[in-house]
Amino acid sequence: MHRLHALAQRVGGWPDLPVVAAVLLTLAALVEVNAVGLNGADSATAAALAFSGTAPHVLSGRYLAVAAVVVCSAAGTWFAFDGTLAVTVLIGQLWMVYRIAGAYSRPWLALALGPSAANAVYPFANGPAQEAVIILGLGVVAAILGDAMRQRRLAIAERDVARDETAEARRDQAVLAERSRIARELHDVVAHHVSMMVVQAETARVSTPGLTPPGARGLESIRDTGREALSELRRVLGVLRSPDLAGERAPQPGLDQIAGLVEAAAAAGVRVRLRREGGVRPLPAGVELCAYRIVQEALTNIRRHAPGAAADVVLRFGSAELSVEVRNDGPGSSGPGSSSEMGSGFGIVGMRERAALAGGHLYAGPAPGGGFEVVADLPLTAVPASPAAVPASPAAVPANPAPVQENVAPVQENVPTIPTGGGGR
Repeated sequence: MHRLHALAQRVGGWPDLPVVAAVLLTLAALVEVNAVGLNGADSATAAALAFSGTAPHVLSGRYLAVAAVVVCSAAGTWFAFDGTLAVTVLIGQLWMVYRIAGAYSRPWLALALGPSAANAVYPFANGPAQEAVIILGLGVVAAILGDAMRQRRLAIAERDVARDETAEARRDQAVLAERSRIARELHDVVAHHVSMMVVQAETARVSTPGLTPPGARGLESIRDTGREALSELRRVLGVLRSPDLAGERAPQPGLDQIAGLVEAAAAAGVRVRLRREGGVRPLPAGVELCAYRIVQEALTNIRRHAPGAAADVVLRFGSAELSVEVRNDGPGSSGPGSSSEMGSGFGIVGMRERAALAGGHLYAGPAPGGGFEVVADLPLTAVPASPAAVPASPAAVPANPAPVQENVAPVQENVPTIPTGGGGR
């Protein structure tokens, strides 16, 4: 038995049982016709009809319609010669009735039941009625069994579809429930505190006597930044609570809005220059959003950890990728105020994940010659990559890039400089 199993594996598995049954039925038909013959036909014709009435079952798995026509035609021809069917040809006919009933709708059974009905009518009119009833009953039973199998397969398919739809609906409901929970947490915690920050900044600006113009501008910057954060938070909450409304309130920010980030950083005391190089042009929305978020997070880190530092934001438009660079001349990540002291460093992790999801990579660390830099290369036709696929070394930057466009944001005067480390992104 072990040898048979090994042989079956070498030849591609065990043979299909219906095929084996069809081969055995064909051999039995040839033996029968050789023994009993066919009235009014020579042995070659009888053998051909017996072969045609049984052998097509071998191909009925893939060519059922063709096999049915051949088997039914052979059975009808045999009946025309002999007035009744041989046992093996009758078995082949009943098997074909079963196969057709299991594969096609009920009207097609008329073709397969034709020879069986004719084979039953002849002995009923010219011989014992019992034989006719048995033959006709066998044909009807074969048709009923085949139709029952077809209905069962349809019921199973419908059940599987319904089960998959139910599982998909449950997954969607679970996702929506989780999104709603996250939206509630964001609204109850983040939105509340940011709203209070905006209100307190505006109250302080209006009610503080003798407030200097730089101080008033600083409070206005806090107010405007808070309002912008609330606006984006409302859009995020809308997307979480109702995905169908995504993006209805406002378009996603892109490269055109980076100038606003530079102005906001300058208002907070960071000397920032924005430079665009290469063929400036509109880029895919996903790439522009990723670049905007990276610049936003990098400038936020500079304001938090290196206030008063000078920074450069460079956007290099290449033929196949967009390079984003944000550099400052503050202390490196190894100095005071590093991520180990200032926080968990989730901002840099988030930037790396954004770059990786866009198919690019990001480096954040000490810059050559001092300071800190964030360099991201974002392909314009991105293939999503694993968030872990982040470069361990800074991207290559041309030594003397030729600036195409330079925007120098105004620098606020009288902004106190706080000696804080710049590496705790």
